[in-house]
Amino acid sequence: MNMHTASLSKNTHSLYYCTLLFLGSRILLYYLAYLVNLYAHLGLSFGNLLLHWDSSWYLSVAMHGYDTHAGAEGYANYPFFPLYPLLIRIFSSCTYIPAAITGQLLANGFLFLSLILFYRLLKYYYDDQAARYGTLLLAISPFNIYFASIYTESLFLLLSLGVWLAALHKEWLVAGLLGLLLSATRTTGFLILLPLIWFVITDYQTHKKFNKAYLWTLLTPLGLLAFMAYLHYHTGDALAFIHIQNVFARPGWHMHDLYGQVREQAHRQKYNLWFGIFTLLLIVKLYYANFKKEALFLLLIIAAGIESGSLNSLARYAGIEFPFYLALVSLSKRSVYLQTTILIITANFLGIFLLGWMTNLYYFS
Repeated sequence: MNMHTASLSKNTHSLYYCTLLFLGSRILLYYLAYLVNLYAHLGLSFGNLLLHWDSSWYLSVAMHGYDTHAGAEGYANYPFFPLYPLLIRIFSSCTYIPAAITGQLLANGFLFLSLILFYRLLKYYYDDQAARYGTLLLAISPFNIYFASIYTESLFLLLSLGVWLAALHKEWLVAGLLGLLLSATRTTGFLILLPLIWFVITDYQTHKKFNKAYLWTLLTPLGLLAFMAYLHYHTGDALAFIHIQNVFARPGWHMHDLYGQVREQAHRQKYNLWFGIFTLLLIVKLYYANFKKEALFLLLIIAAGIESGSLNSLARYAGIEFPFYLALVSLSKRSVYLQTTILIITANFLGIFLLGWMTNLYYFS
């Protein structure tokens, strides 16, 4: 067997593995959701099992576009970035499948592709064994409540992995284009530009020569800028997605009452607070394991969440990012006992998160 054939065989095996992992995890997730629906007497149809919280906002953008002005209670759908709703609208229009079903199919499809890319990333850094373990962790992550629902989490994960792999392989145009899409997916998408610049600096220091292709990475914030231009035209306020945050319980921090705000958040958001502390410890682990760019990206994401003036959703911001799972792989790679423990905890939390999600517990919004 020559090297090309061996490489093709390994890629095929990894694809089979990711496919089986995806299908198995979907069966587990939807079976658990069925049980919660049955025994909690929720009365939800199968298509609506996982549609909660912000799902309705993304569907409103997909089906009706952006509001021209805030409603009676001050709410508007400006914080929900356009790429994912646009994809729902396009695919729903082309297939005649209802938008709610299309959105979930797309979200799950993005997760499947993310598993494949995460496998490749872990294999790049480690080996097949680490790649299999890491993708298993991601497939049964408790944050699958977002990956399978009408949320941007799985698309954000897919695009950020694509940017990272492109940068690792010096494909600067691909990295820039995917970064552009990423910045049109969520508020924090443009933050990947800083690690990208670090990649560029590292490559420049290695080759001692400026490569014009580096400039393609500057495409990254254009998705955000295009959305801002649209909002300016549509509402007269390019920063409407920021100015509306107060209505969504993200008021920013106020220096005159900073202590009071911190105390209130620490009291009300214990789950997100402790998860944030755990994430900071993982960031330290990434840094000392020489995954400094990944540590920076994860730190930027949670810093952006904290900057909003609320700890709500901080766990979600961290738990859907690939550096979070890379840190868990790095932490446990030398201990089968620790790997098994993390898997057991992860699987149990999937059930707990799913119960909280389907019963509309505020922590999981």
